[in-house]
Amino acid sequence: MTPNAELMALEMSIATALVAGCSTLMCFTDSTMAMDALVDPSLHLGQGSSLAACMALQHWFLEDQQHILHL
Repeated sequence: MTPNAELMALEMSIATALVAGCSTLMCFTDSTMAMDALVDPSLHLGQGSSLAACMALQHWFLEDQQHILHL
């Protein structure tokens, strides 16, 4: 799988978990490039997925200080 496809898969799985009301997220991937890009809002291929993930996570973290994200 390409890093952009893995990035999109990570973003979609985070969005799904947040809708489900999860309080702890654990993201697993063998692509360090995708994981780095997940929380990198700078200009790059797949930036739309990164921005969507960052915005969703920002709102999620602001909802409750007990929320935990493991990358």
